[in-house]
Amino acid sequence: MSLLSINKLKENLEKNKTGRIFWVTGNKSFNKCKNDNRLRSIIKSRKSIFFNDFTPNPNEKDLKKGCKKFLSKDCEEIVAVGGGSVIDMAKLILYKSNTKNKDKIKFHVIPTTAGSGSEATNFAVLYKEKIKHSIQDDIIKPDYVYFDVDYLLSNSNYQIACSGFDAFAQAIESYWSVNSNAESEKNSLRALTLILGSIEDSYKGDKGSLNKLYQGSYLAGKAINVAKTTAAHAFAYSFTSNYGLPHGHAVAMTLSFFYKKFKDLNEETCQDDRGLEFVRSKISKLNEIFDEFNTCIQDIIDTLNLDINPSNFFIRENEIENVIINKVNYERLKNYPMKFNLNELRNYFKSFYEKN
Repeated sequence: MSLLSINKLKENLEKNKTGRIFWVTGNKSFNKCKNDNRLRSIIKSRKSIFFNDFTPNPNEKDLKKGCKKFLSKDCEEIVAVGGGSVIDMAKLILYKSNTKNKDKIKFHVIPTTAGSGSEATNFAVLYKEKIKHSIQDDIIKPDYVYFDVDYLLSNSNYQIACSGFDAFAQAIESYWSVNSNAESEKNSLRALTLILGSIEDSYKGDKGSLNKLYQGSYLAGKAINVAKTTAAHAFAYSFTSNYGLPHGHAVAMTLSFFYKKFKDLNEETCQDDRGLEFVRSKISKLNEIFDEFNTCIQDIIDTLNLDINPSNFFIRENEIENVIINKVNYERLKNYPMKFNLNELRNYFKSFYEKN
């Protein structure tokens, strides 16, 4: 699936003979987007139902509200305009509400952030009682994705940092994932190169760099659709659901730790069926790319001003064990290509508290 111009949205809706449109949107981001004449004319020319009454990181309560509204209005197509949480909410509404007529509902996505990659995947995240659950079904993969870099310009520096780092982590984790294949690896490496070449200037608000960052994000999304994410994402979800850290920021808390762990990779710790040398060759390739850009993961974290000290977010040391380590998402953790001792992760977190 290729990226389309926003101009194509009206054309596709007309081709599909669409009447009622169910718009799932953010708040601030959509307020700017809807002033675009291309969207405004679509909204005025068709019956448009809007749903934006939900919090970041979709939960069951908000999903029920969205499903009820969607079903009551007999809408024919869904258009999601927003970041990862908005796109995931639209996916979940489609999945939960449209079981009988799935083939009749077309799904359009207009991303307003460069990072989640949700527009390129067939899965969505739902939080139930602060526990992350994945929904996966080909029916929720968008039929059309439209992109305009101007829709990213309203993002704050912190939003760019969080979404950009999420894409950065997705590119890395999908590359070393035990589920990777030749196609996903190609997308991962291309994504990583684009992201490393643009993320610093994107953070400064450069339009051309934001465009490259989004292209990298989209490729990273295509890569995780095949390979899935791994350990850094596995421990990130609890930081988000329990402490409100945006997802990309939460992933930054441990990505460097898991990258450095590969120095201990050996026959005993390797858990990729393709073997030790296969994984080592991948890590060597990542090292080469970082050397080419004269950077490392911690440099990116510092450039984006992402604080990864949990104590600075009022997270008590004992909560690291109870809320983060004990609530790890094993579905994602098993994709990490090496075994590791949890005590090493405990000591990593402990080091932050010893500094205070």
